Amino acid sequence: MPSRTLSPDTLRCVARRLALEEPGGLYSLGGSDRRPTTRRRRSVDDPDELIGTTSDASWVGVGLVVPCRTDGQAGDPPVVLCVVVDRHGHVAVALRAGQVVESLDDAVGISGFLADLLHCILGTPTAPESTSPTLLIVTVWLQNLLDAVADPEGDAVLSWSDALALHPAWRAGGGVVAVPGAVGPDDPDDVAALTVSLAAHLGWERLRGLAAAGSITVPGLSPADASWMDVPFFARWTLGVHRPVTELLDDLSLFLDGPILRDLRYTVDAVGWLGFAGSHASSSTGVG
Repeated sequence: MPSRTLSPDTLRCVARRLALEEPGGLYSLGGSDRRPTTRRRRSVDDPDELIGTTSDASWVGVGLVVPCRTDGQAGDPPVVLCVVVDRHGHVAVALRAGQVVESLDDAVGISGFLADLLHCILGTPTAPESTSPTLLIVTVWLQNLLDAVADPEGDAVLSWSDALALHPAWRAGGGVVAVPGAVGPDDPDDVAALTVSLAAHLGWERLRGLAAAGSITVPGLSPADASWMDVPFFARWTLGVHRPVTELLDDLSLFLDGPILRDLRYTVDAVGWLGFAGSHASSSTGVG
């Protein structure tokens, strides 16, 4: 690993300098703190195409310059985003609007897809992820239900038992999965307990291992991609490719009513995630 380091101040200067470059490029960082160097290594149309990329051991850090989506008015100058990460886990971000460049405040830390991506390119740890896989299990269940009821030729959901048959715990084993701590399969409180127990039984590390082995499918990720990601990045990606729970429930209310929808809402609320369903929406910059 390189012994050379760049101070946080130098890293911010590098980010501001790179923000003036043409967007759509991956850069390596080198040199010393007094004389930092950058070199364009690859043109990038979509940051997703960098998944699986690994840096050379001689690189001190990496930087990515991309166009930034904004809600500005027509005629506003284009906005360019630059994210820089070094091997010590420091992150610097700069925004350019026209020719005006500003550093983003990093007092509370900077995280998000682009920071995760650059960390994994360097092989350094990404920020921890505190969200349990419980949210993923609930979301997948609701999406399974929506796929079934919205498709005229899909599985009929005429009873609570039909709804349970589409829960990941039932689908995984052709019936309810034996999970330590589970109570029973029918009562909504018991289904909520089973959901939480299944999440604890699996965990993000095991889920990433299953995805890397090809045993489960994650939208947008190949097994090699999942293997390349670290566990927190994998968790955030997997949560981010699914719609919020509140949206899924709203759509399901167009097809389900009565006791099934009541028990479904109760179960989701009992799991405890309904109020936090939108916490993983992507930001307009792709950083946070």
